[in-house]
Amino acid sequence: MGWVKRALSLILKKKTNIEPTGTVWEMWKYTSWGNSIEWSDFDKRTIRGWYKGIAFGNPQMYKLKIGDEVRDRMQSGKIACFLIVEIQYKSDPDDLFFGKVQDINYLEEVKSERQC
Repeated sequence: MGWVKRALSLILKKKTNIEPTGTVWEMWKYTSWGNSIEWSDFDKRTIRGWYKGIAFGNPQMYKLKIGDEVRDRMQSGKIACFLIVEIQYKSDPDDLFFGKVQDINYLEEVKSERQC
């Protein structure tokens, strides 16, 4: 299955010029105050959130980055995978971020819990 992951990585890099980091953020796990990743505008594929709760200890260590993968459960029951292509952290409040994602695929279509 390693070749599938590498092939997808090369396709994404060619399509977006972004190298996937391998870090996966599952939105349903980050839903509480100060620990949230949510849709700002699904149709425009923009996200926002607050990372203080995610970042326990070293905030730099757990920040979302360009190339990270975000997953969310769709109304259809499928899990959709998205690649972060832009991310912007704000200074007031200092834990707020905004980002833009691009569609990758549905998890079920790849038949792997590890890679979209």
